[in-house]
Amino acid sequence: MIELALLDKYGEVYLDTLIQCQQEAIPQEAMRVHRIHESMLRNAPTFPQVWQKVQPLLASHEFVIYNAEYDLRLLRQTAKRHNLELPPMQTHCLMQRYSAYVGQASTRSEGYRSMRLAAACFHFQIEQTDAHRALSDAQASLEVLHKLAAQASPIVIGEA
Repeated sequence: MIELALLDKYGEVYLDTLIQCQQEAIPQEAMRVHRIHESMLRNAPTFPQVWQKVQPLLASHEFVIYNAEYDLRLLRQTAKRHNLELPPMQTHCLMQRYSAYVGQASTRSEGYRSMRLAAACFHFQIEQTDAHRALSDAQASLEVLHKLAAQASPIVIGEA
C-alpha cells in the first residue's frame, strides 16, 4: 500500500497521504495506472506512522469502500508486513451495492457482475478528475454512495 485517503460522510478529508514503499520497486504497471513514482514516496511517512492515526478509526467507525475485498486485502498485507493487526472492523462494499443496483448477472459465479468505479461514475455522470489516486477515488465513491442513496426507495415504518 503506497497511498491512503479517508473521508467522512460529508466529504471532509481526514487523511490523504502517500506511504513509503517497502518493496524494492513499484511495479511498472502500478506506476502507470496510479501515476505514483518512487521519487514521490521518498519523504512520505511509513505505514507504521500512518497506522497510529488510522488504527483507532478502523476500530471505531463503519467504512464504505469501493471494492472492499481488494482494499482490505492490501491493508491486511501491509499491516502484517509491519507486524500490525487490523482491529475488528465494520465495512461495506460499495462495489457490491452498485453491482446489485445495475443487476447484470455474473458469468463466473452467483450474484452480480462486479462493476468498476469508472462505470459507476459514468452511469451517474460523476467526473473523475484523477482516477486511481486514493483521494479522487474516495471522493468519487462518496458521490456514487449519495447517488445510490437518492435512488433507494423510502422505507416506511409502522405502516398499517
